[in-house]
Amino acid sequence: MKTSEKVLDRLAPLLAFDNAPLGLLIDTRYEVKERLARGGMGEVFSAWDTRLGRAVAMKILAPGLSDPEWGARFRMEAQTLTRLDHPGIVPIYDFGVLPDGRLYYTMKFVPGRTLAERIEGGETRDSLVGFLADACDTVQHAHDQNILHRDLKPANIIVDEHGRVFVLDWGIARLLEEFAGGRRGAATGAPGLTSTGTVLGTPEYMPPERASGDAETTDNRSDVFSLGAVLHEVLTGHPPVSPRPAAVPIAASVPPDIEAVCLRALAAEPAFRYPSARALGDDLRRFLRGEPVEARPLPGIERLKRGVRRHRTTVLLLAGAAACVLVAGGWGIRAATRKSDAIRATLEDAARSERQAKVEEALGLLERGRPAIDRAHHYLYGREARYEELVRQVEEGRPLLQRAVELAPTLPLGHYLLGRAWELKGEWGEAESCWRKAIALDPNFGPARYQLGRLLATRSFFANISPVGDPAANAVEAARLASESVAHIEAAVREGSGFHDAVQREVASALLACARGDADSFAAIVAAGIRKFPSADGVEDLYWLSGFALQPRERRAALDRAVEIRPKHFCALVTRAAFRARADELEAAVTDYGEALRINPRLPRIHVFRGDVRFRLGDFDGALADFEEALRLDPRDARSYVCRGNVRCAKGDPGGELADAETALGIDPRCAEAHVARGCARLRQGDAAGAVGDFDRAISFRPGFADAYLNRGIARRKTGDGEGAMKDYDEAIRLKPEYPRAFSVRGAARYARGDTAGALRDYDEAIRLNPRFAEAHADRAAVRRKMGDVKGAIEDLEQALRLAPPGWPHRRAVEDRLRALKRGLEER
Repeated sequence: MKTSEKVLDRLAPLLAFDNAPLGLLIDTRYEVKERLARGGMGEVFSAWDTRLGRAVAMKILAPGLSDPEWGARFRMEAQTLTRLDHPGIVPIYDFGVLPDGRLYYTMKFVPGRTLAERIEGGETRDSLVGFLADACDTVQHAHDQNILHRDLKPANIIVDEHGRVFVLDWGIARLLEEFAGGRRGAATGAPGLTSTGTVLGTPEYMPPERASGDAETTDNRSDVFSLGAVLHEVLTGHPPVSPRPAAVPIAASVPPDIEAVCLRALAAEPAFRYPSARALGDDLRRFLRGEPVEARPLPGIERLKRGVRRHRTTVLLLAGAAACVLVAGGWGIRAATRKSDAIRATLEDAARSERQAKVEEALGLLERGRPAIDRAHHYLYGREARYEELVRQVEEGRPLLQRAVELAPTLPLGHYLLGRAWELKGEWGEAESCWRKAIALDPNFGPARYQLGRLLATRSFFANISPVGDPAANAVEAARLASESVAHIEAAVREGSGFHDAVQREVASALLACARGDADSFAAIVAAGIRKFPSADGVEDLYWLSGFALQPRERRAALDRAVEIRPKHFCALVTRAAFRARADELEAAVTDYGEALRINPRLPRIHVFRGDVRFRLGDFDGALADFEEALRLDPRDARSYVCRGNVRCAKGDPGGELADAETALGIDPRCAEAHVARGCARLRQGDAAGAVGDFDRAISFRPGFADAYLNRGIARRKTGDGEGAMKDYDEAIRLKPEYPRAFSVRGAARYARGDTAGALRDYDEAIRLNPRFAEAHADRAAVRRKMGDVKGAIEDLEQALRLAPPGWPHRRAVEDRLRALKRGLEER
């Protein structure tokens, strides 16, 4: 059962006539005879006009729709019909009110069968296409009067016994100027006009922009889409299947030219459809006459074949004349030689025809490949979506898109769609390259501009939340990416760019406001978008974006909602994981990163993010696996080598740490983190002086690097430079006031110098900043013991053992100290 039929079934109680007025005489004039059809607002009956002695059709508003709003809609339908004067529109005769208050109007009675009945009855394809071409003329007349039909379908097209075509049921027609003015009919009070986001019509024949409730991008091309959906049913026996916009499974028996006409009419983006109903009707008639259609111009040789079939007699006569010329001798050859310019022109025309043929073949491949990409995108809304299945679905279409790009490398649409395929597979670099090529070919191609801008904005967000690298450098990189993102998104939303998706335009506006730092506009745009499109595909992106601007509690709720709508929302999962890691919800962060990587394991940065959290948890094996996968994906990332070296050191492999640091410096000699890593490795191997040199170089490349100062202080202390060490510790804390390890290290130095009060203050601060800091608890125990607080020391040691990760190298020593303290306490 079609969706529209299910909807009518649900509406049946509202539309039903408990006592149909059969046999009644209405207004002393109209005798109701029989029920003809049921429509969106009531039922149509045949009736006899006793005053004029003629048959009429009478439409009566259903009893369940008798409130003023539906009455206004019913009147609007009648008024619309009076504005239209065309042979294909049934004229209205009279308008009135039944004794029970229900409205009715009468119109010309058209005996015949609907297009739906003719399709079901097996009428020939060409006859049906011809009827549809006539319907296009009628729709064009309405468009010329600035009226959209908005509910075109086979059941609303009727063909009488003489083959005349009529378009019926203008009940949800709409004035074009209402769309152009951005109004939603607040003044009329009619259903579909008053309620923002309310969508009336028949789902199977409805264009994407209307299905999403986007009034601003609705125009005459919306009716063109519906006519294309009717054509699809003529050709295949059923309307287009979901998901839109390009899932149009044309049967193998359908000729390529009429298939091309159908696909163009059904284009997801209005800019790619026929510009008018008239243009669609003209192409349908070209097909019926055997002429090349505009939707897919034929290669030159096929045009010639068609011409021969249509004008066979003329061609044979010309061929005979040409033979006579050749037989006559060399004069014809010499004359042909003198016409070399004409020959070259002919060859150039042939080359152009060949290029055009490749373009048309490429367009066909794009239309065949695009549905797989759309299905793959919708697959991500499933809670159990897996990367392997996602790739399988993408690969159903990507080779077709790739071949299209090879055939027609100057076609921006091909690069754009191929970019979408690569993005779904997690190959962001390939996607970016494709979109940049599309923009280079057509700087005004809005969809590619938007996708590239969105990708750059996402990278900017990830740079801002990165737990590794230089925060200042990350901020600079984030600002650079955001700036370029703004330029592309601004270009996407300009008039005439072809970027019409209503929800994505809201996301684009939010991205622009966020990138510009306009917090008030950002919050207003996001809130309005969520209210306007509460359940539309893509609204989850608005929830994701709001997670960057809200307070922590609201942020969590927004990100949770994004993941609830699309469980495999990669960006929302990564963002939530990063914020959870900052809040020391480490296990939850690892879970979120794991879910993100389950649907996109191809981004090395996310493996690094999860590896950092696993390292903090003490899961060194898991962290090592993450960093190694990041290096497999990007063997030239210096910071991933540094991270892996840190894990190797924690696992008792200082040689591995040194090797990774050396490799990182071979890739990037100015990498401050790599210099610090090599300095730490040298320090552990007893080369304190060499370590100081490494830390000096790290500071020269990154003067505000707190880690470099802290570790240089440790190295200086080992060389006997206690004063220099204390200065470095102080500088590290000044640069990074919330640095627990710096306070802990300085506390140890103060304790060694006999400053127990200063050491206690430092350890207290380290533990305040990180209550899970096991080593700080263990070291503070020594200070408390020396100050006579044995119970406090025991509490710290017990807490250190509870917090320490598995394999903690100090565990046995802490356990021994704890036993000794407890024994001494008992002996007292």
